[in-house]
Amino acid sequence: MSHYGLGWRRFLGRASQAGVAVEPGPHEAVAALRGAVGVGIALFVALWWQGPGVAAAAAFGAHLINLVIMQPGYASRPLLALAATAALAAAMLTGGLAAPWTLLFLLAAGVWTYAAGLSWALGPVPGLVAITAVVGMLFLVPQPESPREVVRQALATAAGCLLQVVLVGLWHPRRWEPHREALAEGCASVADYGYLLTEWPTAPFDSRALLAARDASTLGRLHARGRPGGLTGVRPLLEQARALLAAVADPGPEEGTGASRHPSATAEAVLNAAAEFLDGAATAVLSGASVPAPAQSALEELLGVLEGDTAADPDTAATEVRLLEVLLRIETALEAPAPGSDARVRPPSAAQSLHKVATVLRASAATGSLIRRYALRATAVVVALTALGRALPVAHGYWAPMAAVLIMRPEAWQTYRRGAARMAGTVAGVAGATGLVLFVRPEPWVSGALAVLCIGTLYLEFRRGDFLTSVAGASYVVLLLALAGVPADVAAGERVGLTVLGALAVLVAYALFPAWQTTTIPVHLAEILEATGRYVADAFRLLARPDPGVHRELREALNDQRRAFADLRGAADAAEEEPVRPQGLSETAVTRCRRAFAAIQRAVLLLEARHTTAGPPGVAAEDVEAVEEFADRLASATDEGAAALLAGRAPEFTGLAEAVAGVAKLPEPVPRVAGIVVEALEELSAALEGERPLRRSG
Repeated sequence: MSHYGLGWRRFLGRASQAGVAVEPGPHEAVAALRGAVGVGIALFVALWWQGPGVAAAAAFGAHLINLVIMQPGYASRPLLALAATAALAAAMLTGGLAAPWTLLFLLAAGVWTYAAGLSWALGPVPGLVAITAVVGMLFLVPQPESPREVVRQALATAAGCLLQVVLVGLWHPRRWEPHREALAEGCASVADYGYLLTEWPTAPFDSRALLAARDASTLGRLHARGRPGGLTGVRPLLEQARALLAAVADPGPEEGTGASRHPSATAEAVLNAAAEFLDGAATAVLSGASVPAPAQSALEELLGVLEGDTAADPDTAATEVRLLEVLLRIETALEAPAPGSDARVRPPSAAQSLHKVATVLRASAATGSLIRRYALRATAVVVALTALGRALPVAHGYWAPMAAVLIMRPEAWQTYRRGAARMAGTVAGVAGATGLVLFVRPEPWVSGALAVLCIGTLYLEFRRGDFLTSVAGASYVVLLLALAGVPADVAAGERVGLTVLGALAVLVAYALFPAWQTTTIPVHLAEILEATGRYVADAFRLLARPDPGVHRELREALNDQRRAFADLRGAADAAEEEPVRPQGLSETAVTRCRRAFAAIQRAVLLLEARHTTAGPPGVAAEDVEAVEEFADRLASATDEGAAALLAGRAPEFTGLAEAVAGVAKLPEPVPRVAGIVVEALEELSAALEGERPLRRSG
């Protein structure tokens, strides 16, 4: 983080520049062609069978579902598209049946928009699916005149959606590529850590890639059945390898800062060989081949040397040997046939998933939540613009609220950037398409073909910024309306004017009812502290009680900690782009807190390595009580510290020094890790002491 708060003038200028910029990104030709084919089939079949109105609805459904399919993520595309289809059809039926009564329609639109806003708490893809349903409720071409027409258009839209579902199920040659890329990046991140440790023995580990790899490995039972070999079983071994790498490089009790003392020659050779092997494993994951033979041979040769070295320290040699053995098991896992699911990541049951969703939504609906503020802001804007659109003498008044829904995001930077892109792209796209329609006057079939071409271009440029997609999307709508018989000049004026109106309403609403990310940083620190306390406590408990349940709790706590760190990074990055000064914590305090957490993470890696090498149990029977007492007191102290942060106070960790004394006589690295953890927590407390009163989000 370099700074917080740009000021409104710089903020608006940078958001506008970012909005119209063309971003570097890949062209997904297969996905673009598949999506355009789906829209084309839906459009032309419905045009031939039922006429322009139904054709526009079918093409609209096919288009929206393909946008959902093209979102980044690891979920099954057909299942995701089916869920979006159901939500879209339900929203269109609800909105269409309520359309004749303005107040009833406004109520329905408000309820759907509020629920869609809260759904962003579940992630960007669920949020987009819910927003897609709101767009379907608002977008009826032409507005149905009877319940029968409502059902007819909803069925046409659902048919277009289902066509895309079928196409993505049959024609998805790169189905597992995102999962391969995530696992390969996980291998590369552990390899980079090995190289870094040769120069900086106490370096922290960047866990972002392994967090993504875990997300990619967490699949539903049905989805996991088709997982290819090589994508199962590698990630748990990477987790073991990262801990063993830290233990191999560990400079020992006299580490000091750790920056001046390099690993021994043997340790450096092990680290370099391990990193080279993991680089080869990353390549093998992407290609589906084996790890390059030279890297594998070097590892096996080094393993033979270590096993025959009788003069080496037994504990050090055991750690180095164990690391090489774990790496060789990665090669075995890469070549093994797929068993269908990751043994370390069990997909949650339907009841567990529903409980988690309900918990998240309940928390997001709480007073002060940024997601709740976003949902309220979106609801107010959509209802106001819908009422205005119905009152104005225009044929397509829904364009204003629809533009607002598509622009709005929970973060200020994303909202203003997308607003600038939408306005500029709409003007450019409408001008070009309207000129084409007015001067060429294409037949309906030609307009349909040009619309499909525009939508294919949108899909092709999908990863290159909102401006290009807005240009293509606006052109598509103009051509689709020309197909339905709407005069191009009327459509152009309404489209531009109402889109600009919707965008400006969103930007003004955000300025009047903001939700700044800088206010969430204390909350994210509290989440990290609570998860870190559970993670460290479970790491100590696992030494005393090597139970599979404790190990599972440790992995879940580690995953929660990593996710909380990712949330903090996202909030800090967003805070840099916001036009307000810091509200809650200074940048210096946040930096000190992050360093304290990094020191804890690195120290606990040594315990994780001991879990792997020492065998159960990790401590003697007479020391079990002392270890469990320290773990319990640590967990209690961090829970109280997290509660203090949420209440606007600096946490205090008094009494933990006495708990460290209880484990001081245990074998290394237990007392050293305990000491580092307590020192880091005291540094965290000192970093927050004297800060102005902390504020919760909102």
